[in-house]
Amino acid sequence: MTDNCTCTETPLILTLKSEIANRKKSGIYYRTLLDFSYNSNRLDGNSLTYEQISGMYEANTLYSTYNAINVDEIIEMLNQFDCFDYIIEHTGDELTDIFIANLYAMLKVGTFDYRANKDIVVQYKVQAKALKTELSKYSSLKEKSVDDILNILVMIENTQPFDDSNGIIGRLIVFKECLANRITPFIFKDDKKVIYFQGIHRWNKTRHHLKDLCFMEQKDYSALMKHYKIES
Repeated sequence: MTDNCTCTETPLILTLKSEIANRKKSGIYYRTLLDFSYNSNRLDGNSLTYEQISGMYEANTLYSTYNAINVDEIIEMLNQFDCFDYIIEHTGDELTDIFIANLYAMLKVGTFDYRANKDIVVQYKVQAKALKTELSKYSSLKEKSVDDILNILVMIENTQPFDDSNGIIGRLIVFKECLANRITPFIFKDDKKVIYFQGIHRWNKTRHHLKDLCFMEQKDYSALMKHYKIES
């Protein structure tokens, strides 16, 4: 897989890439991958537990409960591991509608929807036109702020350009763009779900709900970086 990164590779990016290459099942990459995958999936309404996700990554094993789990949810979780690696390896790639569509296709490979329509990568809804316009404005910015990055997330959550998993795609993009722009990344937690969705819905009127949550989660990730002795 070719790395087209044109951004400055921070100590965090270098560490994440190194740990991906070595398939290290400890360290900040492993912790970030599990925390991101669990929380992002929960925010999207999925049911896999942290322990199940850990087992899938570590041992390619799903430790079952007595609750039924949709097969597509399992497939998408395995695909999400690949998506997370992809955004790290392609941190500096320009954020375009094609990049986002390819990320979505990667997430859906092998699912029922993908098997039924393998051209899923080009199946945009009409609302995606607004997203393309926003991405064009975003790409033209010389410096990108947390507000600019969150605005893309809100656009994806509100316009729903894909049939499902829009939030997962949006949060993957947020993590990627924070890394690309030397902004401390953050992971939206499931236990702050109410605040998260309030922030999304109120963004165009008041931004402090989502931004305050973002800054709170940044403090948590900064503490994680400090724990693993990674410079900001």
